[in-house]
Amino acid sequence: MPGRWERGRVEIPAQGMNLSYELFAAANRMVQVTEIPGLGTIRSGFDGEVAWSINPAVGPQVLDGTQLQQSRQGADPLAALHPERYVSAMQTLEETDFGGARCYRVRVTTPWGESYDEFFNKETGLIQGGIRQQISPQGSLEITAQITEYHTAGGVRLPRVTRARVMGMELVNTVDSTEVRAIPDSVFALPPEIRALRPPR
Repeated sequence: MPGRWERGRVEIPAQGMNLSYELFAAANRMVQVTEIPGLGTIRSGFDGEVAWSINPAVGPQVLDGTQLQQSRQGADPLAALHPERYVSAMQTLEETDFGGARCYRVRVTTPWGESYDEFFNKETGLIQGGIRQQISPQGSLEITAQITEYHTAGGVRLPRVTRARVMGMELVNTVDSTEVRAIPDSVFALPPEIRALRPPR
């Protein structure tokens, strides 16, 4: 089964920061490597069972609870096509303006008890963005994300530019390159630091 490789950058204008990242995804597995100037490298991933993060600020972590479920959902390239895996209920709340377009605001409830809102462009049917609590080492952070540009990779339309607001700051995520290609299984292997945190079987 082919996977997806992606290279992009995240700009934080208020801090004058530019982060670069690589993302590898295949068969419901994902690894992302982010380079942060002055801090180092942040690595995170999901191998189909274990969600993990290695951050210079907090060290290696095995993620559980909502973080694990969000990682599982984020690693699934077909999540939007199989709502039965991640959605227990959906309710259209209203028609409203979001990101400069008329949208349907939909409340999504997950099997693990999380609720978040997605906005679907009334004209195109594409997701315009969403509002969701993202669990992080800093706690629960509300992120408002707006997709401003799409591109096509492997016959699938994917977000190319996403503008997000979190903790009063704007982040602009731009995908510069995307390729559909085979990804070696070794890319998704758990790092030694993460294996050391897991109890022996």
